[in-house]
Amino acid sequence: MREKPTPEWDGRALADLIPALSVYEQGILELAPDVETIIKQARAAAGPQSGLSHYTAEPGPPPNLPVVLVSSQDINVKEANFDAAPMRTQRPPFLWSDPLAFAILMPDDTLMPRYDAGDMLYVSPAQSLDGPKIDVVLSRSGGGFIVAQLVAVTAHSIAVGTLYPLANEFYDRAKMSGAYRIVGTQRLR
Repeated sequence: MREKPTPEWDGRALADLIPALSVYEQGILELAPDVETIIKQARAAAGPQSGLSHYTAEPGPPPNLPVVLVSSQDINVKEANFDAAPMRTQRPPFLWSDPLAFAILMPDDTLMPRYDAGDMLYVSPAQSLDGPKIDVVLSRSGGGFIVAQLVAVTAHSIAVGTLYPLANEFYDRAKMSGAYRIVGTQRLR
């Protein structure tokens, strides 16, 4: 990217790069601090629609992470509007540069033994949903969240499962505003 002027950058490649950048930026800057200018240029070239142009990895402590409950209302993950989040917690280092990241408290024992009720689950909307046995948080269009294991995604539905009891549920994609990958856990104990 250093050798090409910004207008010649591949827009499609940039669109693929920006979500990964939000997750890995801190590590990239630790290993190669000289690329900070290129990162800022990439973020600016992506524009405000990427949701990342306003967020920087400036020195200093990162902002606290919003924590939501499954019953939380008036949360818009895609626009990073967590004003109605009932609490905040220290942002873990692996989410320092992800402006859309949030945490959710596990409401029950439906995903035991992976998670216990009360565990804090860290969620990164920048991470893809690819791979087997992905745990996700679904955001309902009307408000509220669902924590489950992703089973399948079709053009019209999202299938998720629970481990205890072992069951699958199907949701209309039109009634969901997003599906986001769980990337870490802080155990209750």
